Amino acid sequence: MYDEIIDTNDYIISLDNKSIDVYEMKENIQNKIDAKKDIFNLFWNRIHSISSPNINLENIIFEEANKFIYLKYKDQIELDIILKQDLKSLIATKNSLIQRPSFLRPSKLGNNIEVDFTEVGEYVRIAKFEHELVVNDFGENRQQHIVFEGITPLEKENPFFEYLPSSLIWLDAFYYGTERRIIGFCKKFNSIESKYLIWIDSIKLEHLGLILDNYNNGLRALNNRGEVVLKFGYWKENFLNNSASFTNLDNNIAKLEGCELLLRRDYLNLLKALIPNLKYVVMKL
Repeated sequence: MYDEIIDTNDYIISLDNKSIDVYEMKENIQNKIDAKKDIFNLFWNRIHSISSPNINLENIIFEEANKFIYLKYKDQIELDIILKQDLKSLIATKNSLIQRPSFLRPSKLGNNIEVDFTEVGEYVRIAKFEHELVVNDFGENRQQHIVFEGITPLEKENPFFEYLPSSLIWLDAFYYGTERRIIGFCKKFNSIESKYLIWIDSIKLEHLGLILDNYNNGLRALNNRGEVVLKFGYWKENFLNNSASFTNLDNNIAKLEGCELLLRRDYLNLLKALIPNLKYVVMKL
């Protein structure tokens, strides 16, 4: 049931990239999940056959991964930032909560299309991610619509690069050396950390002369005059119980959840000068 989430977890991927045999670790994680199935059942929405977000799975993965490393590899590997909880991004995201902007839901959007940039006051939207859950009152005909939008020089490809831990943002190391995509996407299911996060390549941020603001002010970047030039916004709305927030453990399931990245208009022109042929594309899953 949780195999796919385990396989795409940042901790597991980072250890696998360090040539560590993670097969035994995954077995330990699955055994722990089986032993705690009663706890997971508390978050299972039986009507809609979907789990409400919770930190139990991520906590098991985190504990078992670190236990495994300590027992098997403590003299061979140094526990670095990748294997720590990213509390800075968690706090920054919580302080970046906004009301969902009035744009079309993912289910109403086209796929693999190029669209005009959208201006938001003195800013321009340079990236957006949104997940939409469509259900009826009886839990039938459930559909999920996911949209990735963003600036990119590439044709007919996902505009986001993935699988880097969000903790690298705060180390100015959020980039792949040969990656042409500009916007990075991070996702964390069933975690204390931020569920969805998008941010610009750290090298591009440096080229624009921007620095990260304090995470207590949200996830954003400033110029040398202290002006907010780049800012992240996050929303989570329309819960399954039709209220503004959840009342039961199995109802913390948003029908609309997403995030956006806004860049000041004059800096978008600088970015276009750095990277020719930039376009804004929409891709759906």
